[in-house]
Amino acid sequence: MICSTLINWLRETVVDLAACGQRQGDAFPGGTGAIGRHFAYAQGTRDYPPVKDSPKGWLCFSPYLGPKLPRRGHVGIALGNGLLLEARVPTLSANRSEAEASHTIARYGRRPFLRIIPPEVWLRM
Repeated sequence: MICSTLINWLRETVVDLAACGQRQGDAFPGGTGAIGRHFAYAQGTRDYPPVKDSPKGWLCFSPYLGPKLPRRGHVGIALGNGLLLEARVPTLSANRSEAEASHTIARYGRRPFLRIIPPEVWLRM
């Protein structure tokens, strides 16, 4: 299970919603690209707060930059205590911190977390 698959699984299991972007007619629903196109800048979202923890249940989002694996973006769910629930191949993470995840993303040539998305956006749109 990869990062956006966890988000889509939660959407389907918890609130019976289709993959991110599918209801919006996205040509490539489900991935971090679709999350960025339809949710990352929706009303109620904010810039990522690198100085303090994100609110519990909000998505921490790094944008899709292209089809090569190191550029595919990342998304995880803030646990409200500085830790992040994220799916990384092959298992769920050991709940690394938001800061650690964001720095790791940047170290591998991607953009660090840029936006946070509240549950009322990613679990209802």
